[in-house]
Amino acid sequence: MTDPPDGAAGSEPARPVTVRPVTASLRVLLVLGSSAGGVARHVAQIASALGVPVPDGLGATVRVAGPAALAGDLAPAGSAVAFDAVPITDR
Repeated sequence: MTDPPDGAAGSEPARPVTVRPVTASLRVLLVLGSSAGGVARHVAQIASALGVPVPDGLGATVRVAGPAALAGDLAPAGSAVAFDAVPITDR
């Protein structure tokens, strides 16, 4: 019988996991090509939630890219979400 390879189950005791706080350097880009069926509302909710400051949220810098007509829905005035208009064609 041979010993299990390094890192295999049972070869060594589990090591404690170090949890590091997420810093504000986390950047997220959400790209939206369509607003049909509530997709824009869902993307806006995700973008807003990702930008919630730590400790309750990730504190991410969030940008949304999509059709110019959706700018007000995806990054309303006063929100921390930035918006970039990009030309996206229909499928």
